[in-house]
Amino acid sequence: MLKALRLAVASTALLLLAGCAKMYVITQHLGQPLAAPTTIAIGTIADGLPVDMSSEKKPKPQDIETFRRYLNEEVAKKAGLRVLQEGDGEALYEVQGSLLEYARGSGAARFIIGFGAGTARTTVALKLIDKKTGETVFGGNFSGQVSGGLQSGDQMFRMVAANFAKELEK
Repeated sequence: MLKALRLAVASTALLLLAGCAKMYVITQHLGQPLAAPTTIAIGTIADGLPVDMSSEKKPKPQDIETFRRYLNEEVAKKAGLRVLQEGDGEALYEVQGSLLEYARGSGAARFIIGFGAGTARTTVALKLIDKKTGETVFGGNFSGQVSGGLQSGDQMFRMVAANFAKELEK
């Protein structure tokens, strides 16, 4: 009984500490704040996943579009940032990305089993490109994870988009 209680306490502590980890690593800090009003376009999100990963395990095109929509929404929420449509010549900056990790997970497993079963997760390398110079002015690797049974798996993309926009705003 005591052994089971210790295991339960240790497991709970581990889960709580795991939730405190920062979900991104900035690879290039923004040298100076973006001048308002800044125009940004959400560009290509490429598949940088391992080539030997089966196509069934890769995100579907609609998953990538959902992610792009979340990026659009989260960046637009930030003061002074106006998001334009991809390919719009007016944009001063463009967000580009590459999926580095992706696991769709299982909503049923998250709901029925819990305890991390069916976790959906992704890591995306995102960068902000100055369209005039072609230089990367900001970048990082952003992760999102959904392990709760009541959240849809695509919420991991919203987490990535929110963290990117939060760091871009700083």
